[in-house]
Amino acid sequence: PAIGWKIDAYADFYKFPWLKFLVDAPSYGKDFLAQVTFTPNRQVEIYTRFKTETKQANQSDNTTVTNFLVNLPKQNWRTQISYKLNTSFTIRNRVELLWFDNNGVNKANGFLTFFDFMYKPMLKPLSAVLRLQYFETDDYNSRIYAYENDILYEFFIPFYQNRGSRFYINTRLRLGRNYTWEFRIGRTYFENVNTIGSGNELINGNTRTEIKTQLKI
Repeated sequence: PAIGWKIDAYADFYKFPWLKFLVDAPSYGKDFLAQVTFTPNRQVEIYTRFKTETKQANQSDNTTVTNFLVNLPKQNWRTQISYKLNTSFTIRNRVELLWFDNNGVNKANGFLTFFDFMYKPMLKPLSAVLRLQYFETDDYNSRIYAYENDILYEFFIPFYQNRGSRFYINTRLRLGRNYTWEFRIGRTYFENVNTIGSGNELINGNTRTEIKTQLKI
């Protein structure tokens, strides 16, 4: 609508004529999203967006003989600021809030915030991304997803639930013309659980660490 301003929006209406996972009858849903982005100059970008979604699913913990469907509305509000300090350093901050079935019996809320510190100089062999994050959600229904930078050919959009903090560091180093070495370490600390995962991925404790490394020739 004006220099430096951009508006994005969509509406999505859908129906499922048959059963799905945790949906024991034909169902329907609808999504709406609006986002406003402000770019006053080449160094700063700010956007805020609001999404509302309503879909049908089985009522959890119901005591009837068969499951019945209920409408489960979910609202999500995200604001993000990116500031480019110079040609090499960028700082990014995001705050996200989520409300699940806010006026119903399944009510749950979620909160997530993180700071990214990105070092990506032009024509230099080393680049890196550091993230510091905090999250707090009531349950699985109020989980929040957040994309993370990863090593080449990997794609990672984890979700977060319960309460805790996380950091990860992703580095890439070009060793001459023919070699690129990457290293990534991430660590999540949960404040209110004693075990993480299940089965072969069960961790007896409240901390999970992932390490990846890759050499491309």
